[in-house]
Amino acid sequence: MTYEGVVVLWRQQGGYGFIFNDVLNRRVFFHASEWKCVAEPIVGDGVEFEIGPGQRPGKSDVAVNVRPVGVNVFAAKAGV
Repeated sequence: MTYEGVVVLWRQQGGYGFIFNDVLNRRVFFHASEWKCVAEPIVGDGVEFEIGPGQRPGKSDVAVNVRPVGVNVFAAKAGV
């Protein structure tokens, strides 16, 4: 199943971030290795993703096959 969401946090130095999804009503972790684009993610990017199992025991599911779609919602609101 494919979900849509918005990048709400990106840590370039750590190579990870979080996506918020309205259907799941929570933030979902993603790693840079799952980012399917040449340009780095930016907070506000609209994305599509799938859910996969977390790598560590006891950790929640993670976003996999993360791809940007549409426009950056924060840039669009600012008129950039």
